[in-house]
Amino acid sequence: MEQIRPLLNQTDNWIRFELGINALKGEAYFTEILLRAMKLCHALFRVEDEIVFGVLTYPHRINKPARRPKMKRYLRNPKVMYRLKSKEVSTLDYDEDEGSRPIYYSLTLKKRDIRFPQLLNAIAHTDFGGKPAINGQVYLFNKSSNLLFHMYDDRGCDVYACDQEVLRPIYHQFRSWILDYDRIRIDQAFGEGLAGIEESMEQKQQREMANEKGVMALGMNLRIDNACIIRHTIEVCKTKKNDCLEEMQQTGFGIEYTEATPETVLIQATKIEAIALIDYQSELMANFAIKYQGNYNGWTAQAKG
Repeated sequence: MEQIRPLLNQTDNWIRFELGINALKGEAYFTEILLRAMKLCHALFRVEDEIVFGVLTYPHRINKPARRPKMKRYLRNPKVMYRLKSKEVSTLDYDEDEGSRPIYYSLTLKKRDIRFPQLLNAIAHTDFGGKPAINGQVYLFNKSSNLLFHMYDDRGCDVYACDQEVLRPIYHQFRSWILDYDRIRIDQAFGEGLAGIEESMEQKQQREMANEKGVMALGMNLRIDNACIIRHTIEVCKTKKNDCLEEMQQTGFGIEYTEATPETVLIQATKIEAIALIDYQSELMANFAIKYQGNYNGWTAQAKG
């Protein structure tokens, strides 16, 4: 745990990727998760790298020890379990005064020793009661490059590094999978994309007021599933069209465009998302409009059928 704690505590050399896509359902949903997670792992871990397969387990009851994770089924050779190490740890999100500390279990292996599809699939199904499952948070630490992969559940995963330049190729290669909620923050850290682009206070207030009115007009209960097909519109001049489209196509939105006037085009960005998250979506789109000297024309939404 001492190896990965510094990585988890820093904020600049970090990327959050989206794995679960709201528009997909059933088997297609989990197929896409596994595809993305496997591609990331192949990019992060080479055949010759040493990998620490770690699982942080938490007590389920006060004053009860954390259960040992079922790691054997995710190993090609279960006999290596004799090398398993364990250590009690303190974490910021656990009140040690209320009971036993979490326990961190770890094995140092090669890439070929881990059954990646089975492991990643188990993590993806954790919140769905599926089996096999693994009790605890899984961390895969590359000792050779100091890269850390943490798939927290079906929704997404985090990748950390000590050196931002080690992480930059991953940022470029999988940019279209970056979680749009964190895209502005991540771009700022890497000094690319929307880095340095910011609304004025007046623009932000007007946009958020328009969002509030638009959500109220929908009359949806935001306390329950409020996923909608949300469509944002940006108008840019034709000379900026190609650059704007190229960057916006590296997001989790579906991108289309039509001619608005002889000099301008309308770019539409569509995504199935909770309407409760409209502020972050509209901020992202407003920043694209600012960067490419266009106008953000707002959004429309319809309930997902």
